[in-house]
Amino acid sequence: MCCHTRGGSDTLDPTDGLIDCSQTEPENLLSLAALYNQNDLNVEAEEIDMRALRGKEKAWGPEHTSTLDTVNNLANLYADQGKMVEADEMYVRALRGYQKTVGNDRPTTQKIARNLQALQARK
Repeated sequence: MCCHTRGGSDTLDPTDGLIDCSQTEPENLLSLAALYNQNDLNVEAEEIDMRALRGKEKAWGPEHTSTLDTVNNLANLYADQGKMVEADEMYVRALRGYQKTVGNDRPTTQKIARNLQALQARK
């Protein structure tokens, strides 16, 4: 749900065409998840990240770079929580998606590859 200001009043109208709510809501959720994560509310952060991921998959598809960024965020969260299997799965998904979408030489692809290598070294 999006809130738009029109004529001095706030209205909730996702169909008014000002903002594509299917694309902005996941971004807002990620901000909330980051806040939860910073405050050690990991369960809440994970739930919000998963909701954002579902929204991005629906809006842009599973291989869009924005979706893959959210997959990488989940991998980081899982790694911080010590959930190595889940972190590995998410890093692999993000890495494969970035390799396919933008190639191996992009900084984000390389960063995800390093994150995956570091995680696997911790196992």
